[in-house]
Amino acid sequence: HVRNPETVAHKSALKLSKNADYRVGLSATPINNSLSDLAAIMAILLKSYPFSDINDLLHDLWESDLIDSLSSMTTRFMKEQLMEQFTTRNVHTEFVEYPNEYVMQSNQIVESLMMERGGGSFFEKIIFYRLASSSPPAFLNSVRGKTIEIGFNDPKAERLVELVTSKPNERWLIFTEFKETARYLDKKIEGRLV
Repeated sequence: HVRNPETVAHKSALKLSKNADYRVGLSATPINNSLSDLAAIMAILLKSYPFSDINDLLHDLWESDLIDSLSSMTTRFMKEQLMEQFTTRNVHTEFVEYPNEYVMQSNQIVESLMMERGGGSFFEKIIFYRLASSSPPAFLNSVRGKTIEIGFNDPKAERLVELVTSKPNERWLIFTEFKETARYLDKKIEGRLV
């Protein structure tokens, strides 16, 4: 949502940027939907220039040969130009349910953490809940600071192992934003990770 200059997220990021000593831009979007997406990100990074100026500059550059001098920073392709070569994803949704005891324990831990931190923000609470749903051991290890046995079979990890082992000749790309979850999955799917 930061790529849309009309959103609250973009305006908030812009406000933070203007007060920051340093700004670093990392994007997981190597091919933007439009030049305006890139301009919105650049407007946050280049706090002295408004979105409209950066957007105009990028459009002018796009039409000129000068874009080649930026080839290490940007591509000259849009998704619609690459559709047949663009990597296709086969998204498959699996529903798993954690035991009620774990759900209740997670809720208690998160509420306790929020109380310790003077209430905490909504976003901080969401991060803890996302970690709890990502991996019970990762969550419990992170909030308690030590390795803890979870006391039940992890249905999410078990289902992932079933899926991966059911297709031994296929390559899998598994994303997680939490290091603890990545370490946990590395142990669960030994021999399959590169």
